[in-house]
Amino acid sequence: MEEFNKFKTRYTKEIKKEVVNAIVNGELWLEEAMKKYNIQDRRVVVTWLRKHLREVK
Repeated sequence: MEEFNKFKTRYTKEIKKEVVNAIVNGELWLEEAMKKYNIQDRRVVVTWLRKHLREVK
């Protein structure tokens, strides 16, 4: 059985912004952004996207 990292990875505001902008602008799909930035859980990116959409409205 795999041992999972029990510590949360922290991402800088700049990384979050890069990921969100890349997805929103159509440069990367969600899965591509996760792979490029080594993000293990898609819920992390979805949360960033939701926050971005709330701020834009």
